[in-house]
Amino acid sequence: MYLQPIFDSNDIMKQLPQETKRFKSVDSTWKQQINIAKQNPSILYVCSKEGLKEKFIEANKNLDLV
Repeated sequence: MYLQPIFDSNDIMKQLPQETKRFKSVDSTWKQQINIAKQNPSILYVCSKEGLKEKFIEANKNLDLV
């Protein structure tokens, strides 16, 4: 949430292209999961999706790199 405006800046995109790419990937993953939860708000359905844990682990690694 706090990083979104930073990485939406053209100046930052030019100066930190790799970090911007990583952030956009994490942001996309998060938004996809939120949209799935909006479409079917059952916690059991959302949390039982194959590969969800791995996606979030990878997202956290990317955020740490950013």
